[in-house]
Amino acid sequence: MESKRILLTGTRSATTLDMARHFHAAGHTVVGADTSPHTVCRYSKAVAEHVAVPSPRHDTKGFIAAINRTIGEKKIDVFIPTFEETIYVAQHRDKISADCRVICGKFESVRRLHSKWLFIERLKELGFPAVRTELI
Repeated sequence: MESKRILLTGTRSATTLDMARHFHAAGHTVVGADTSPHTVCRYSKAVAEHVAVPSPRHDTKGFIAAINRTIGEKKIDVFIPTFEETIYVAQHRDKISADCRVICGKFESVRRLHSKWLFIERLKELGFPAVRTELI
């Protein structure tokens, strides 16, 4: 398999660190991005570079611009957003550079899985047992 340059967000998480380690072990180059310049992934040998990006929640436009800039400057082949960034990427997917593959579901699917209320409602629709839930 051809080596890829992979951009991961949410590098403050141990889960993202685990992903980075797996990609690195498979021979890929991992670039990390997070709102904090000091994350668990930044100090890992599995992550070649780390960039600080604006908060997708508080500055969505700035976040998308920073991701696109990183894709171009770092020659990213695959972009994998994680955690809350995923919902913003899904919502603004059409604004993400076409120069790389974005691994992220469509907004409606991501929203349905991200919202605890919608997720529980979907479980009920599919006939699975679900905890009693109130929407506040």
